[in-house]
Amino acid sequence: MTAPLAIFATLDTSNPVCHQMYSCAQGEHCNNGLCMKVCFNDGNCLQGEVCIEGSCESGCRNSGDCTQDEVCISRKCMCAKGYNPSGNGCVDLDECQDNPCHTSASCTNVPGSYKCACPFNTIGDPYGGNGCITPNECNDDEDCYGEQACTKSNGVNKCVDPCASAICGLNSFCQVENHKPLCVCQ
Repeated sequence: MTAPLAIFATLDTSNPVCHQMYSCAQGEHCNNGLCMKVCFNDGNCLQGEVCIEGSCESGCRNSGDCTQDEVCISRKCMCAKGYNPSGNGCVDLDECQDNPCHTSASCTNVPGSYKCACPFNTIGDPYGGNGCITPNECNDDEDCYGEQACTKSNGVNKCVDPCASAICGLNSFCQVENHKPLCVCQ
């Protein structure tokens, strides 16, 4: 009489091999030769797995299955634009280190991106072009308050007191007429 045939197998906790005539553990079913966890929704699966056609599988269906800093690409969670892989997740890339803004602007790193801004009292394109410039206060004298004069200084038109830069002699004072300095004797 022959002894009964014994079958020994090692249990691989990550999808053990199965054959149609052998069953998988409770809560699993045989799918393409692998024991897969049975699921009805993603809540039945481990973190990093999704329920696809009744089986828990690694990966994602859409970016909602990934962390906040990741997007789902080809069923894999990958770091989103503006983030770099690091250890168990993604870290924000500091784009400001590459000086992406115009030299006259300031750069602020924000999660996943950056922002360029013109300094206070300037206007323009902080990302490129002519950059940030001080806006002209005036185009001609009539744009200025009172008797101030429209004067170009450092490439920008500003309203200034014409007497501020006038030099009058002894016993005289500066008086403005038609936006021009006039030295008057006392």
